[in-house]
Amino acid sequence: MAIRVGRWDCDTCGHIGIRGPETKCPNCGAPRGKDVKFYLTDDAETVEDENALRLAEAGADWICSYCGADNTALDKNCISCGNERTDAADKAREQKEYALGEEPSSGKRTPPKAAAVATAKQKPRRWPYFVAGAVALLVYLVWPRELQVTITGHTWQRTIEIENNREVAEEDWSVPSGGRTTSSVQAVHHYNKVFSHNETRSRTVRKKVGTERYKSGTRDLGNGNFKDVYSTRPVYENREENYTAPVYRDVPVYQTKYRYMIFRWVSDHPITANGTTKAAAWPSEVFSDATKWREGKRTEVYTIEYRDDKNEVHRETVGPKYWERTEAGATLKAQRNAMGIFLGLEDEDKDK
Repeated sequence: MAIRVGRWDCDTCGHIGIRGPETKCPNCGAPRGKDVKFYLTDDAETVEDENALRLAEAGADWICSYCGADNTALDKNCISCGNERTDAADKAREQKEYALGEEPSSGKRTPPKAAAVATAKQKPRRWPYFVAGAVALLVYLVWPRELQVTITGHTWQRTIEIENNREVAEEDWSVPSGGRTTSSVQAVHHYNKVFSHNETRSRTVRKKVGTERYKSGTRDLGNGNFKDVYSTRPVYENREENYTAPVYRDVPVYQTKYRYMIFRWVSDHPITANGTTKAAAWPSEVFSDATKWREGKRTEVYTIEYRDDKNEVHRETVGPKYWERTEAGATLKAQRNAMGIFLGLEDEDKDK
């Protein structure tokens, strides 16, 4: 694992690119300081000297709590004032690990995201204003306006479906009660999966063939040096392999299917009544044989006719209760948008 020499910049005089292990600025003599930022340049030299390697691998430098001087991890006493190091007071510099390619390459401080966004020069964007204006115009055009309408009439229509009990032809795997069999036939009811044979097939699979060591990041050693970080990952290869797969065939299973006649109530014809007064009534039909005829499904439609402020007539289907409680000549609230499209009655209870 290669160890490379980092750099730092002096905050006192502005001198840049000072070798990482140097604890004082060669230009003004100022100490590195506890907040110094180490960085790694593209042309950073590799540490090869044995003594320099020993110091780099010894650990992070520590700062004397008494005089603030920098000391190596091997120093038991401060090289500046002689103060004996204690773990509680004389803290070691922080060691940081960076993902590959994310290690700092200059001494510039990274601004907070919010500040970076605020200071970035942005080209003014006009399209949000056009979108907002278009949305506002659309809302204005479709937004409903209230108006008064006058009821001019009521209509109603009621329908009953008349059913006839008669014989119909059906078929099934069994004859229901009351059915009269007319014929039968052997038909496929379902299929069973039956083993036929085995066959050899091939497929592509990923096989682990070993491991590889790769550079995954860089560690700031806290003493002006950086060390390459290596990790291990598995290596896979695509391999073709043969395998045996069973093959099945579909075998039909036959059962008896019956055709039969049976009496069912079926829709025959509708009867309808309608009118333009409030006296709605159901239609009726006299049955000659109650065992063969009966009333089935009932449906009803109620419509209100009204005139708007432009003297235009509109008809709208409403619920029976709403229709019953409205009277000719009464006024109701309706809606129309700015494009002149009539939207109908406003009352939420109109469908009840």
